[in-house]
Amino acid sequence: MGRELKCLFNFAVSYSGGGFKRLYEYANWFNAHGGASFIIHPRCESVIEDFPNNRFYVVDQPRYRRVFNDCGYLATIKKDMGQPELYYSYGIPIYGRLSEINWFHLSNVLPFSSRGVHLPPLSRLKAGCHGWRFTRALA
Repeated sequence: MGRELKCLFNFAVSYSGGGFKRLYEYANWFNAHGGASFIIHPRCESVIEDFPNNRFYVVDQPRYRRVFNDCGYLATIKKDMGQPELYYSYGIPIYGRLSEINWFHLSNVLPFSSRGVHLPPLSRLKAGCHGWRFTRALA
C-alpha cells in the first residue's frame, strides 16, 4: 500500500447536522486508517475520546472574529503539525494555498443565489457576505 497523505480537515464552524455527521464519519475512517488532523468546534469535543489515532485542534471563535479573521488560527496549527498535503475546509473559504490539495466543501448554495428565496434581512445579509467571500476565495 502507498504512503498516506498528511491531512487536515477543518470543521471549525460545524457542530450539528450534516457537518457533525461528516466530521464523525471522516474521523472514524481516518482513525482506522492511520489518523489525520481535525480542526473542530468546542461543541464537538466528544469525538476526541472516540478517535484516539486522530489529532484534534479545538477552535473557539466568536462570531465577530469569524467575520474579520475566520482562518486566523491556521498559521498556528500549520506550525504545530507541519505542512499538510490535503486541506479540507467545510464551509470556510480557503483564501490561499495551504496545501498541495485544497478542497472546499460548500454545503449550501444560498450564498450564491438567494433570488426568489424569502429570507429575513439579517440572513440575507449573511448569505450575501458569505457569497462574496466564497467567490473571492475560489480563485
